Amino acid sequence: MKYYMGVVAFLGLALSSLAFVSQTTRPPRAASTSLLYSSIVFEESSTDLQQNVAASEQLRSKLPPLRPNVTALEQEFRTMLEGILYTPQEINGALISHRLKAILHGISASYYEADVYRAFEVLYEDYLPLRVAGRIVYRKLQSIMEESQNYRQEQIESVVRKTTTTTNVSLATVESCWMVYVMLAKDQTRIPVNQIQQLFQVLEKEMEVPMAASPRKKLTAAYGKDGDTELEFDELMTLLNKETTGPLESMQQLLQAEKVQSSMVRHHHNNNNSPSLSKKERRHALYNQRYTEMLEKFGKWKAFIPSGEGRRLDILRGCFTGSENPKVVEALRVIYTDYNALRLSGDWIFNVVATIMNRRLHNNKQQ
Repeated sequence: MKYYMGVVAFLGLALSSLAFVSQTTRPPRAASTSLLYSSIVFEESSTDLQQNVAASEQLRSKLPPLRPNVTALEQEFRTMLEGILYTPQEINGALISHRLKAILHGISASYYEADVYRAFEVLYEDYLPLRVAGRIVYRKLQSIMEESQNYRQEQIESVVRKTTTTTNVSLATVESCWMVYVMLAKDQTRIPVNQIQQLFQVLEKEMEVPMAASPRKKLTAAYGKDGDTELEFDELMTLLNKETTGPLESMQQLLQAEKVQSSMVRHHHNNNNSPSLSKKERRHALYNQRYTEMLEKFGKWKAFIPSGEGRRLDILRGCFTGSENPKVVEALRVIYTDYNALRLSGDWIFNVVATIMNRRLHNNKQQ
């Protein structure tokens, strides 16, 4: 158990980060990136930056206070943690996988629990492999989020620059459109043109949304019928900015169409003898169920957690507290179901904990 919340979480985060980097292809970065948006929206972007800084400071203020006579490793752990705390808006606005987002949300949620924070702190101090993994995770997560945030800034700045001479769309509108685009893109930086055409078709045919001119025809005229063509955010915004409804409403309509399309696909599969789950999907479902059963065991054991002082007890209490935090639970579920080596370690540690807790339950019955 002493490794479960620590080794499994930190190493899982490392593997999640590496998997994301290897699977996601970013377009070439611009030669230079400004720290703020263009001068046209300098004042507005400065206010937005100040709000983000204030939100980040509020996150850090919720962390438990440092213990008296803090050790060098405890201070290192604190500094490292503060470097990978992100606001929900920052996480949700990042073009990264939804499973990595779950892990990042779990990080932010876990350390506001004093018991969970202390458990990780002890693990970081006492176990060298965990400490090494934690340092790797820290650098990797910072790199991923910095890349995502820079890409977001480049795309938003490009849209502002392109629309200034036409409709002068506000920065707030562009940023709202970006959040919708992230949900549409599903962790990819580009959306295929044929996918966008299908969504417009759903809007026109299935949802009967009236449109002054067919955006599908505009797409075909601009990009041809090549289904391999893909659009980045600024390119899609250029197209939608020409619609009478405006880019934000058009983007929101596309998102609604995507939800309708997904529902239609699920309904079709449910009513047409869809193929059985693949071997990988069956394994994933099995691990997910096993993780759920572990959580149920924690619930039954909670009333019998030993009291007292000690580093092992600090870890134990943190594990049980974390098992009741929904975001921490979801983050560890992703780690447990996705990574074989960590799952094996988690199973072994859980069996050790089960032995300890069953022995305690037996002793209680004897008294």
